[in-house]
Order: sequence, then C-alpha cells, then structure tokens
Amino acid sequence: MVILNAYAQVLVTSVAEVLVCWSVAGSVSESLLRGTGRWVALILAAIIASILFGVYHFAHSPSFNIVRVAVLLSVAGLITTLYFFVSRDVYGTIAFHNFRGIFA
Repeated sequence: MVILNAYAQVLVTSVAEVLVCWSVAGSVSESLLRGTGRWVALILAAIIASILFGVYHFAHSPSFNIVRVAVLLSVAGLITTLYFFVSRDVYGTIAFHNFRGIFA
C-alpha cells in the first residue's frame, strides 16, 4: 500500500517530466536535427532531453537545485531517454520513469 501511494504521488511529476523532456523536447530536437543524419540526430536529441531533465529538477525542491544533483539526474535520465527513443511509447515511458523514480 505504501508503494502504491508513493507511485500515485510521483505519477503527476513523471507525466510532466516525460511530456516536457522527452515527448516534446526530445522529439522536436530529433526532428530539427534530422539533416545531420538519423543517428547523430537521435544521439543529440537524447543528450538534449537528458540535460533538460536534469535542469527541470531545479524547480522541484531545494535538495534538487544543486548543479551536482542536476548533472547526476541528467546522466540518470539517459536511461529513460533510451527507453523513450527505443519504444516511442509515451505511456510506457511514464510508467517506466515513475517506477524508476520510486525504486531507483
């Protein structure tokens, strides 16, 4: 019951993060960078989405507004980035990211 409660509380934040960082910023970046080649565009979009994810956490709370933590979250965000760009499934990415947010 505790885990279910935590999952539900973190879900709203996970939805916002996935929609802003990966679904919008990652996909738009990839589309804009298509002229550089498929793989280059994908890698650059993944880096942009992951960095945005780390920076996005500055608004959460004082424990997240430290540069070192933002960098760590950007690196950790690469896992969710990989999941999103491989699956192209927003709902699956939300569930995956929410699960990682609770258990990671």
